[in-house]
Amino acid sequence: MADPVLGTIRDTQQLKDVRSDVDPAFRFFNETLKVKEHSTRVLTRSVSGNTLIWGNTQKSWGSPYLWGSSIYTSFILSNPGAGVLGSSQLGSSLSTFAVIGVINPNGIWYEALRTDTFKDSTNTTATWDTTNFRWTFAGSDQIQTSVISWNENITITTATLYIESDQITNGSNLTYYLSADDGSNWEEVNLSVQHTFTNTGKKLKLKITASGSAQIDVDDSDENSYPLEVRVNQ
Repeated sequence: MADPVLGTIRDTQQLKDVRSDVDPAFRFFNETLKVKEHSTRVLTRSVSGNTLIWGNTQKSWGSPYLWGSSIYTSFILSNPGAGVLGSSQLGSSLSTFAVIGVINPNGIWYEALRTDTFKDSTNTTATWDTTNFRWTFAGSDQIQTSVISWNENITITTATLYIESDQITNGSNLTYYLSADDGSNWEEVNLSVQHTFTNTGKKLKLKITASGSAQIDVDDSDENSYPLEVRVNQ
């Protein structure tokens, strides 16, 4: 007896291979991610004085500790001049924060100009541009930083300043200085050359002066530009 026909046999010439016409391919790419840990400033402030601090067991209510001991800078209950809630704070202002250290990862200070944290506003006359990430000099302008490295357990004997040459415009108009003793003595340095300080210290600062128009672009948004670096004791 013949087997029954279970289905119609059709021409399979036009059917595609179930594996598809194109074999799958995998490609691998390398990418460099420029991730940098930036500096950390250690701050402190004193709570001495006659300001009453909530929860402080050393300061009891009453003389000499009071709410609002400094008129017009703090909220004083029933005082028409310094008693506007929302305009004045409760409790007189304490002392301002003071920097007591600057910690740099691997001993390297980076400046990408996203902030002006390390700007010495008193001594800086050039444009510290945190929008376009550059320093712009005109005439005799200068850039000066606050302390960029400070560890009481480490004496700064050498340092090296790095700025990519293609990020500097009119570099012949610029002179670079570092100070290891908090700005008491400035010593001229050359880019990418380790400088040995005549006057060592614990607080490092940077200064750049101009004799004409110039610009330093420290944008790090592409592979051709990098933050400015100062390497401490290396």
